Amino acid sequence: MEGVGLSADARGTGAYLVPELAGLELELSRQRYTLTGASYELYFDRFRYRHSDKSVRVDSLAFRPLMDTGSFAEAHAHSFETYTARFSRLDIAGFDLDRLLAQGDLRMRSVAVDRLQGSIFRDKTKPYETERRVPLPDDALMELEWPLRIDTVSLRHASLEYRGKVQESGPEVLVGFPELRGRIVHIVSGAAARDTGDTLKIDLQGTLLGTLPVEVSLQLPYATDHFHMKGLTRGSSRLHKLNPTIYPAMEMRFTGGRLNGMYFHADGTSRRMTGELTMLYDDLEVAFIKDDGNRKTTLSWLANTLVRNSNPNRRGKTIVGAIEFTRVPYKGVWNYVWKGVQSGVENSLNPLGDRRTE
Repeated sequence: MEGVGLSADARGTGAYLVPELAGLELELSRQRYTLTGASYELYFDRFRYRHSDKSVRVDSLAFRPLMDTGSFAEAHAHSFETYTARFSRLDIAGFDLDRLLAQGDLRMRSVAVDRLQGSIFRDKTKPYETERRVPLPDDALMELEWPLRIDTVSLRHASLEYRGKVQESGPEVLVGFPELRGRIVHIVSGAAARDTGDTLKIDLQGTLLGTLPVEVSLQLPYATDHFHMKGLTRGSSRLHKLNPTIYPAMEMRFTGGRLNGMYFHADGTSRRMTGELTMLYDDLEVAFIKDDGNRKTTLSWLANTLVRNSNPNRRGKTIVGAIEFTRVPYKGVWNYVWKGVQSGVENSLNPLGDRRTE
């Protein structure tokens, strides 16, 4: 640490000495810390803070569990998640150390995360802790009493993978975005969040399973119980390439067809959302799958007989499916988003579903 001096207190009494930080530079190398009850560790190669321009740079940061998945399973009676994250570089601009020291108020103008590689694993074979309540992000920030304000967080050249174990043997649910970028704005906590008219906004763009470009936007106004989401896919993709995500989550497989686009929007609260989803496709074929992986021949035949082969059809009529979902309070925001989209897909494909034609 360099550039720290002492001077008399600003009121000129000489009774106090205060640090002069104008020339402060702090640098740390190859640090390792154990976090959250010895379950995780945090490591970075290099940390540097420079007071002159209020900048922070962290190189090669990793956040990883100290136990393997089997050890986590033995240590948890309920369904659990493990997280792993690493990135090559993090840059913070406008880190206000003076305000932090004087008022305990942490403010940053921007946080840029470069080449994040994130992985989430959930073991769903264990029972959920149903009495637990997981707030949506804006509610969690309002409950946080430590004053925090970050104007913008950006992700560049990121990747994210979610794996869910749904049975002791058999395929896992896989949601992977090998290419991901995004932006989060208006991160505010505590009383400031409860009193503000700002909206927490999350915008993400990625490529699902490396084959389908997807965009999702969330808006969560502070001090209200409102939730809004919208999203779309770009280009076209063979539907069977999406099966690692669709099966076994929906107990069906796409065996043929091409997705030409999907558009959805929904509004609601932290408890329930409603909206609409339009799924455009050609030459659709589906198969329902038993728990042992065998094809449900009769149901598959009925589905392919009754489900519209293409949307829009040859007469130009398009099916629009309803999004209707009541949130499970012990699951997080991305489960809420996924289940809302899933309800729209199911209503679009199900001849008896809640849908309309335009």
